[in-house]
Amino acid sequence: MKGSRERAADGLQKALGWLYGLILGGSLFVCLFLSHINFSRKYLTTQFLPAFMLLAIGLLLVFSLHRYSSILAGLGPGKRALFIATALLFFLQVFAASQYWFRTAWDVPTVNNTASAIAHGEGEYLSKIRWYFSEFPNNLMLVWIFSLFYRAAHIMGLHEQEYFFIICIQCLLNSLCGLLLVQVVHRLFKSRSMAILGYTLYIFLVGISPWVTVPYSDSMALPFPLATAAIYVNRERCRYRWLPWLCMAALGVIGYRIKPQVLIAFIAVLIAEALRWLKNGLTKESLQRLAAGGCAVIVGIAGSFMFCKLAIRSMNFPVDREGAFGAAHFFMMGLNTETMGAYNGDDNLYSNTFSSVKERNRGNMKLALERIREMGPIGLMKHGARKTLTNYYDGTFAWGGEGYFFSGMNEPKANPFCEFLRGVYYGGEEPGKYYPLWTNFAQMVWLSVLFLAIIAMFHPKNPEKDMMLLSVVGLTLFELLFEARARYLFTYVPIYILLALYGLQFIKTKLERKTENEV
Repeated sequence: MKGSRERAADGLQKALGWLYGLILGGSLFVCLFLSHINFSRKYLTTQFLPAFMLLAIGLLLVFSLHRYSSILAGLGPGKRALFIATALLFFLQVFAASQYWFRTAWDVPTVNNTASAIAHGEGEYLSKIRWYFSEFPNNLMLVWIFSLFYRAAHIMGLHEQEYFFIICIQCLLNSLCGLLLVQVVHRLFKSRSMAILGYTLYIFLVGISPWVTVPYSDSMALPFPLATAAIYVNRERCRYRWLPWLCMAALGVIGYRIKPQVLIAFIAVLIAEALRWLKNGLTKESLQRLAAGGCAVIVGIAGSFMFCKLAIRSMNFPVDREGAFGAAHFFMMGLNTETMGAYNGDDNLYSNTFSSVKERNRGNMKLALERIREMGPIGLMKHGARKTLTNYYDGTFAWGGEGYFFSGMNEPKANPFCEFLRGVYYGGEEPGKYYPLWTNFAQMVWLSVLFLAIIAMFHPKNPEKDMMLLSVVGLTLFELLFEARARYLFTYVPIYILLALYGLQFIKTKLERKTENEV
């Protein structure tokens, strides 16, 4: 008979499962039934076929892929084939990027030009752009990382290709994430067919995504949530039990300085582990492990914060600390009904009217609360539905939806590959010939992954799954509370794929049991 502690842990896990199902299921419901209402960047989705049709075709595709993955797994492709596939993906990404990459115009050139100026000692440019990093200091860590890449490219003599060199780095990270995903899937499911299917879904949503050609935090932060999940899944295999916790803490903090949403994965780990300790209880040995892990987390957090601080300070790039826009600003912006929770320039101007962080936060919260009162409960629900569509109703993750996106085009190359790839990925006022095909394909796969990920709530409970459920719950709530942007979900796509595989396994197990009972 279970004790009160175990019952409490089971109750919390069940509550987590239903909360997850409510949040992600509600998001898919909105995408299926309410996509006709207005929402930010809706113009990017006008070429989509009906969501129900895409979902039905996508599920048929996923189940067919699972069947053929089982056949392929039976042929025995091993680690060598996986490494060959990873290398092939990397080289294909680099080649494809060389055919269609361009310089987009929003925050990307600011970050890259600043990194280039630091790498080449161009102090005049830094003085002109100081205002941007005073308002958004979270991008300073990314500037430091990019400055290292620019300096490395410069040393190698790639003066004209420094920007493209960073694209190549992102291609490498992207392809290695696919390799890491396969390892995690194999560890969780002990199934080659599931690993092949997971890798295929990754290729569809991430591997062929053009976001790899945009040198910014979305692609640079891609490895962090997946690496955190991978370390947590493999934590018992490490000889030094404290080391995984040190690494996860470091990934959480450094990832946070690149893209704040990354920290959610580490917070999810801590909560999932707390649930596990609550359920299993504490023994003398487990207390020792808990103490060692806790100390490692503290050291990892403190050391990573110090590392980031020293890295940023090494650039000698002073900013106005009182000019920073904090969480209150983005909370206020997320409640703006004019832009339906997305970026709003007037909100930036309003925040700039305050001379200190304290005054700005107070003013932002005051306006945010006024907006909540004006909307009322029904208005808030409608606003949340619009933000949900902005976040979830686009399998391309709002490709082409930032600033003057398709602006700095390169001269087309005289080969059929260039023409084809530009026809696939170039949108805007005159979209490419194959652009609707790719966007509908991405939307089809994304809706299918979301549907299967919802089913994961019924899969038997375990700490690893709890961590992923918590990650999606945290990320979705983050996007509902603050500024809405579909590309913010891109970094967590591998987590959604893992949850979709949990859902698929649950369906497969139920069908197998039903067949056995009929026999």
